[in-house]
Amino acid sequence: MLSARAQSSKDMERKLVGKGEDRVIVARAIVRLIAKGFLDDRVYAENKARASLARARSTRRASAELARKGVDPATASVALEAAMREGGHSEKSLAIEAASKKIRSLARYEGRERTQRLWSWLARQGFSPEAIRAALSSMALAASELETETDE
Repeated sequence: MLSARAQSSKDMERKLVGKGEDRVIVARAIVRLIAKGFLDDRVYAENKARASLARARSTRRASAELARKGVDPATASVALEAAMREGGHSEKSLAIEAASKKIRSLARYEGRERTQRLWSWLARQGFSPEAIRAALSSMALAASELETETDE
């Protein structure tokens, strides 16, 4: 299972028990895998956090994904903070990036409807209202700059 991709210790435990393995034996195996360095929730969380942020996911969504994989909240928080610093990200910059990708699929909508749909989508992705406002401001600025360029 580990040769295919990295796993969190809790996720590995869930999968093995789900396949019918004895819980006691699984627990011992997990302890041995951790001791030998084959399982490391901190490294797993850091890698997942980097990957989530590279896809312009909100930290709230990335944190929820890590929680679903069994990573404890403290480890997830440290990993996300490190990934944000490392990548030079902020919640607002992630929201702007996500909005710029999503806006293309909303081209058939205009004005207020497009704004409402983009706001709703960003909120469902876990972005804060402040980050969403920054993204919408950025999209409005980009649209006005585009209109200015085509007028000249």
